[in-house]
Amino acid sequence: MSSNVQDFTARYDAIEAGPELVAIFGIDASTAIQRRRFVSTARATGHLLSNSTAYIPLDIVAPNPAALDDRNEPWPGGTQHQFLTLGVEITLVVDEVTARMPTTVEAQQWNLPDGVPLLLCRRISSGAHNRVVESR
Repeated sequence: MSSNVQDFTARYDAIEAGPELVAIFGIDASTAIQRRRFVSTARATGHLLSNSTAYIPLDIVAPNPAALDDRNEPWPGGTQHQFLTLGVEITLVVDEVTARMPTTVEAQQWNLPDGVPLLLCRRISSGAHNRVVESR
């Protein structure tokens, strides 16, 4: 999707859960995960406006083929609406915000002046029975 000021891309693929995702989701390492990468860039400069990667256990989204196809992005109502189409209601969202100094490449991508830290936010969304359904 494009607008006058930004370009948006979404890319989905399936991966196996590594140690970090196993710990977050409380799943087996062989569990298939849908990885969703979202990038928005300023059309005029090419600089990043947002960059996000979301992880969802594939068994959650597999019942709705539309939720497996990145060509359906941006989804009206976002990911929470996608979950509702699957009978999953988000009941808890926890944001963990940290900061660190960017790499040289990151500073260029984000057009950050020297000495400005990069803010990182991990969002963990849970549904019924405290099951983690998404990590972003």
